[in-house]
Amino acid sequence: MSRRGGAAVEFGILLPVLAALLGGTTEFGWFFSRQLAVIQAARDGALAGSLTEASEDPASVAESRAREALTQADFDPASGTLTAAVASSAAGAVVTVSVTVPHSPLMGLIPVPDEHTAVTTMRLVDQ
Repeated sequence: MSRRGGAAVEFGILLPVLAALLGGTTEFGWFFSRQLAVIQAARDGALAGSLTEASEDPASVAESRAREALTQADFDPASGTLTAAVASSAAGAVVTVSVTVPHSPLMGLIPVPDEHTAVTTMRLVDQ
């Protein structure tokens, strides 16, 4: 009995499994990379809003900075929702930035959420 071509047959059997593992790893990596960019945009916006001067509107500064961060991360801010609000409490005023943008799968091999969402709240400084 000849053993010629045995390695090719084994490779042919394992190739779909290896391709699925590689594709799944790539897809999850893409999703989490994009999610981290959205979280960072919300944090940047909240930080910018929390450090505003008394003459500036913290919500508009926060929203503007979050929009800029989303654009730098290759997101279209107009395709999702971006809100910034200032609320007062006994501990002081806080600015909250909420960002939601749709997710575009890289390959579509595995199911991932349809959108990225991040909410960040920071206390206003010197208000």
